[in-house]
Amino acid sequence: MKTDTFLSSVYIKSKFNIEDEFIVFSGDFHERKKLEKSFILFCDLKKQIPKLKFLILSHDLKNLKYLDFLKGISKKLNISEDIIYLSNLSIMDKVNIFNNCLFFIDLSVYEDVNMDIVEAFSCNTPIICSEINLYKEYFGDFAFYYKDKLNYISILEFVYNYRLHNGDFVLNKFKSDISLVSSLKVYNKFSKNIY
Repeated sequence: MKTDTFLSSVYIKSKFNIEDEFIVFSGDFHERKKLEKSFILFCDLKKQIPKLKFLILSHDLKNLKYLDFLKGISKKLNISEDIIYLSNLSIMDKVNIFNNCLFFIDLSVYEDVNMDIVEAFSCNTPIICSEINLYKEYFGDFAFYYKDKLNYISILEFVYNYRLHNGDFVLNKFKSDISLVSSLKVYNKFSKNIY
C-alpha cells in the first residue's frame, strides 16, 4: 500500500489544496475517540511546526453535537483554521493521505478492531495511539503509546527516528507476528480488489 510520498503530496495538494505538513485521525466520529485530547497535543506540536494541520477523516460527520463541541474547543485553543474535516473519502484518498502525514493519531481507550489504524499501519505510517491491550498486541513497538501526559518532544523524536529509518527498524519486528501479518495480508488483498 505504500506509494511514493512525492506523488502522494501532489495528489493531496491537487485534490484537497493541502500543502503543509499534517497529522491525521481517521475513524468513527464519536465522543469515545477523545479528539479533544488530540487537539491539545496538536497545539503543543504547532509550537514546533507552526504550519501544521490536523486532518479528521470520517465516513460521515453526522454527530453534530460532537462536531459543535470540537469546533468550540478548537476555537478556544485558537486552532480552528488548522483543523480540516474530510468525509466520504475513497481508498485512494486515504492511502495518499496516510502516506504523506506526519503521523496517525487515535487516543480512544474504547476500541475493538479499528480498520483505519490498520490501513495507516499498512501504509507504513507512524502511529500515536492509546496504550490499550489490543493496540499493544497489534503494533508492539511500532506505535508510540499515549500516556496521561503526552510529551510532544518524545513524539517528534519518535517520528524523526521513524523517518530516519524509513520504518524498517520497526517493521522488521513484526515478521514473526502471525496475527498482524495475516490481518495485513487480508486487508491488502481486499484493498487491491477495490481499485
